[in-house]
Amino acid sequence: WLLRSIVRDSIDLTQTFVEECGFVCALLAEFGKGPISGSEYNRIVGPESKKFQVLGLPVKIRRLRENYGVESSLEPHVLSINQARVCLVHRLGIVGKLDIDTNGELVMLWRVPEIIAQSPDGKTEFVVDKSGMYLDAGWSAVLRITDKRKVFKEHEHIRLSYAETTHTLISLMAFSTSLVQSVDAYANRIGLSQSNPRMTNDQPAE
Repeated sequence: WLLRSIVRDSIDLTQTFVEECGFVCALLAEFGKGPISGSEYNRIVGPESKKFQVLGLPVKIRRLRENYGVESSLEPHVLSINQARVCLVHRLGIVGKLDIDTNGELVMLWRVPEIIAQSPDGKTEFVVDKSGMYLDAGWSAVLRITDKRKVFKEHEHIRLSYAETTHTLISLMAFSTSLVQSVDAYANRIGLSQSNPRMTNDQPAE
């Protein structure tokens, strides 16, 4: 129950954030042409926004990429976590035919930072994955961004360790951060980095 709640709620929050990115990009696209009218703003914030909100997360992510060039290298990671969410919520975490890929697997992907301890000669290294660990004299520590994966076969029960649950949250946060950067890059591409667009008032906003 706890795992299901954590994965469900974290994906729901990510989905809300993606919706906000879609709304911002839709406004930026119009602002890139100049000031927009109140009626045009109402269309974007009303009907257009609602159409976007009812889409599934994979479609929302694809729309951002195709319509605005807003994307993240962590899309596969988020989509894999979302697939696990679907299984946890609708099938109590027991992997079924609807969850697996062409290889008969449900694969969860994560991208996480790791502290790597390296020996003085550089030939030996290990992950510093516990608090309070000390290194011997001459050893060094480096930060490395690592992609991790976990495979579940059909009929398996999705179970995550504490570390893997943390990986899930870190990956979703990293995705959101990279999406913000991509939205900012989109604004720069359409010439809004130094502008201050204003809405005209030919019609009052409702």
